[in-house]
Amino acid sequence: MYQGILTGVSAFLLLSLGVYFLITRSGVRWVNLLFSLLCFLLGALEITDRLTMVYDIRYRYYSMIFESVLPFAFLSLSVLHSRKKPFNISLIAKAALFLSVAFPVAVFSIKPEEFYFAPDIQTEGMIFLGNAGYIFYLGIMVYCILSLINLEATFS
Repeated sequence: MYQGILTGVSAFLLLSLGVYFLITRSGVRWVNLLFSLLCFLLGALEITDRLTMVYDIRYRYYSMIFESVLPFAFLSLSVLHSRKKPFNISLIAKAALFLSVAFPVAVFSIKPEEFYFAPDIQTEGMIFLGNAGYIFYLGIMVYCILSLINLEATFS
C-alpha cells in the first residue's frame, strides 16, 4: 500500500516540477521543453513500473517505451543546458545523439519476450533479462554516463 502511495506522490511531483519549470521560465526554450519532457518520462516510467508489479507484465512494454526515449532526452538536455552554442559538441557526441534513435526503434521492432521474461512477477517481483534486454539496458547506462560526462564538460 505504501509503495503505491509513494509511486503516486513521486509521479505527481515530477509532473508538477515539469509544469512549474515551463510556467516560471521566461520564454519557451528547448531546454525548458526537454526538462519538462524528462520529468514527464520519469513520472510515467514510475507509474508503469508500479503497474507492472501490481497488475500485469504487459505494462512492462509501456515502461520500455518510456525508457527508450530516456537516452535521447538525457543527452539532448546535457547538450542544450547552459551553453551559448548548444551544438558545438564533439563528433562523438553528435553521433551518439543521432544513434539514440535506435532505442525506440529497438523497442518497437523486437518482441518483448526477447527483452525480458518473468515467470511469476506478482509473487517474486523479479524480471529476468534476455540478451536483447541486457544490451538495451547496457546502452541506456552508457548514454546516462555520456550525459553526465557532457554536463561535467559544460560546467568545467
